[in-house]
Amino acid sequence: MDSLSDVDSSSAELLIYISNLEPNPLNSGTKEFDYACTFLKYNELSDKSQKKIDNQLKKLNKDIDYDKLLIAKVPFFGEDEYQKQKFVIEQIEKFLSFVSSDLISYKERFLDIWESKALNNASEKELKHRISKDDILWDLIVIKIGDKNSLNYSNYNNINEEDFYEAIEKYEDIINFKTSNFQVYNKIVNLIDKVKMTNNQIRSDEFIDTYDNEIYSIVFNNTEKSSNEYIERICSKIVAKKIFIKNRTIEDFFERVNNYDN
Repeated sequence: MDSLSDVDSSSAELLIYISNLEPNPLNSGTKEFDYACTFLKYNELSDKSQKKIDNQLKKLNKDIDYDKLLIAKVPFFGEDEYQKQKFVIEQIEKFLSFVSSDLISYKERFLDIWESKALNNASEKELKHRISKDDILWDLIVIKIGDKNSLNYSNYNNINEEDFYEAIEKYEDIINFKTSNFQVYNKIVNLIDKVKMTNNQIRSDEFIDTYDNEIYSIVFNNTEKSSNEYIERICSKIVAKKIFIKNRTIEDFFERVNNYDN
C-alpha cells in the first residue's frame, strides 16, 4: 500500500495489490476471497476489508485513488511445481490463446522469462519496476521470431544450400540474436513498410535480393569491409527473411494484445 500510494495515479490504469496469502490477502477474516483466483476493486470489498485498507493508509499517513485500487489473490503454494503455478499458468494460457493459438506451446518459456525478470528485480534494494504492454509484446516477439524451427533451408530457396548451412553452423546464435534485437527488427520492419508503400505485393525473396545492401548494413552495421562479408550477407538475408515472414504475425500480436480485456 505504501508503494502504491506513491504512484502517480493519473498515469496508471489500475493500482494492484496482489498476494498469495491464504485465505485472504488482506487478512481481514472476510469471505470475498474464497474463490481460488480473485480480483476485486476496492468498492467491491466488504466493509471490514475496506476498513483494513483505510487503517493501513491512515497509519502510513498516505492517500490512494480508491477508484483504481484492485486487490488480488493468486494462490501460489505446494511442493509440486505445477500445483504451485497452475493458476498463473491458466492466466498465461488465457492471454496467449487470445493473442494467437500457436503461442500456447510457448507458455512455459513465457513463464520462465517473467519469473527470471521478477527474481532479478526482487534482488534490487530500491524496487522501481514498471511493466508495460510493450514489454510483454516484445517478449512475445522474441519468442516468435527467435524460434529456431524456422531455420530450415526449404524456407530460403534464394540462398545457395551450402552457403546456408555454413552460415547456420558458424552464426546460428548470432542469427537468432540479430533476429530478436529490437533495433535490427525495427529497422528491417521500417524498410519493409517503406517498400510496401510503393509495392504492396513484394515477396520476401524479391525484397531481400533488391535491398541486399541496406539489409546487410542494418544487420551488421559494418563501417569497414569484413573478412567474413560473404557469409555475413547470407546471415543478414536469413535474419531479414525471418522478420519479413513473421511481420504480419507480429502486427496481429500488437493489435490483439492492445485489445486484451478491453
